[in-house]
Formats: sequence, structure tokens, C-alpha cells
Amino acid sequence: MTKAKKIDKSMKYIVLSISVIIFLIILDGILKVEGLRIDRFVYDNILPNIRSDNLTIFMKILTNFASAYILIGICIILLVVVKNKKIPLAITANLTIITIFNQIMKNIFQRPRPIGYNLIEEGGFSFPSRPFYG
Repeated sequence: MTKAKKIDKSMKYIVLSISVIIFLIILDGILKVEGLRIDRFVYDNILPNIRSDNLTIFMKILTNFASAYILIGICIILLVVVKNKKIPLAITANLTIITIFNQIMKNIFQRPRPIGYNLIEEGGFSFPSRPFYG
């Protein structure tokens, strides 16, 4: 194995480890109800200072770009266009697994959505979820 491949493989494990640690820290805060205090602090002190009409428009476009319909369309296009089917199949499998995992996590933790801060109405539980749009 070349030195570059060893570094690539090491980076994958480092990124995975950091991601798991960050997730566990957030999860710990949620389970201790500290997450709700952090939410209130962000919503009361930070959001009012960064909210603007232009940023809201941009964030709504970004949110809609990541909708299920768009992501499914991208997966279908990739499956048709890309010759190496491993890449679009990996992306499709990743999105499917993440969606299932997300729904399982929401039903396990059943964290309520914050009231009064949403720019758009959204149903279901809050965690894991997009932080500023409910």
C-alpha cells in the first residue's frame, strides 16, 4: 500500500472518529436537557443578530435543494449518466441509510421542536434535524 493510500485511509478513520465524538457530545447535551438551554441561547442571542430577508431566502432555497424529491432526482440522474455505477449506488445507499437512521433517532429521542422560532412550520420531532428551520 502506498503512503498516499495509507494517509487517505487514516483520514477516513479520523473524520469518522471526530464525527462520532461530535454526535455523542450533542447527544449527551440533548439527554441532559442542556441542549434545550443551548437552543434557547442560540435562538434568543444569536439568531436575531444574523437573521435577514436575504439570508432567509438563501436558507430556504438551500433547504429545498436538499428535499427528498431533489435528492431522489439527483440519484436517478447519476444512475443514468455515470458509467461507474458504484458511485451513484453508494450515494443512493448512503441517502437511504441516513434517512432510515434519522427517522429511527427521531422516534427514539422524541425531542420536541422549539416553539416560536420557526420560519416555516414543520411536523415531527426535532432531533436530529435542521437547526434553524424547525
